Amino acid sequence: MSDSSDLLKPFFYEQSINGKVYRIYTVNSIGLLNLTSNEALCDVIKIIDIVKKGDIDTLILLLSDNNWRTQIIGVVGSFAVGVKDKIISKMWNLFDQSSWISLQIAASLFLQDKDFIEKAVVRVNNLCDIENETVREQWKLSSIETISRSKKGLTSLLVLCRQVPSLEDWADKKLMSPEFKKITISPNIEQVSNLCLNWMKHMSMVKTG
Repeated sequence: MSDSSDLLKPFFYEQSINGKVYRIYTVNSIGLLNLTSNEALCDVIKIIDIVKKGDIDTLILLLSDNNWRTQIIGVVGSFAVGVKDKIISKMWNLFDQSSWISLQIAASLFLQDKDFIEKAVVRVNNLCDIENETVREQWKLSSIETISRSKKGLTSLLVLCRQVPSLEDWADKKLMSPEFKKITISPNIEQVSNLCLNWMKHMSMVKTG
């Protein structure tokens, strides 16, 4: 672990098992994906308390990590520092790279970015095309996905835009459009919607609590 990663020690440590180094997390990252358990909500409070005692560099490191487990800690921790342009920009960058937690990132940005709607509409109209060439290549080589677009991310943005009365009809038309259906074979829209809105509801209480 590098010197800069010392800031992340409250969230995980590294342990060698049979000659291979593993990260051992001090919070349940999987639980943070849906926030449906008391344990997960306790982890949210724990993360926010730790981040409040640290500085913005800790969040930048969390959100810069390639591991989604570390990224979700950073997304939760973003609620501890108030609205910071640097953090908002970092989360949009993660979203645009089709992070595995794009749904949770979108919900967080909806709550924290005053320009969310403007930025979301641009991405929806572009069908969340991924411009990062490295990410494009990763998707190209993947046996799961052949189109370099973020299905989960696009669906999440539309679900969130539907929460704005003036955009509900627009979002519904996008959800029914041939272009959308062509690239969103999965995951299930209802599942994404339920998870996205539930996650936003829980984090909204944290934000305003």
